[in-house]
Amino acid sequence: MGIEVKVKGATVKRDLFGMETWGKAVARVKGEICADFLPITSDRSSFIVDSAEYQEFLKIMEKVVGIIGKAPGKEADRSEQRRASRAVNEALQRVHKAPAWRSAARAGSSRTPSPRNKLSGL
Repeated sequence: MGIEVKVKGATVKRDLFGMETWGKAVARVKGEICADFLPITSDRSSFIVDSAEYQEFLKIMEKVVGIIGKAPGKEADRSEQRRASRAVNEALQRVHKAPAWRSAARAGSSRTPSPRNKLSGL
């Protein structure tokens, strides 16, 4: 869970970049960033947070997280549209495949074939 920030192939930090407030949706976010340009501490366990590169990196990550945050909403809309479309298609297929004896019964035909034994009238 979260985004790994790697420098020269080594994971220096795993961070959520403010996504902690997303609730359960944050569990779906996983990734990595190769940020070889970021200065790291001598023990390679953290970044030099006072550097201009790191501050610029945080600004860019805010924008990226904002874009990522909009994606689940769009996906939910797409999913809802698919679900509604399937329901409409299924309903239309049922109407289209409705047996002929039902439509004949509605029209008041006297030779309505029995739904149980359609071949009995032959």
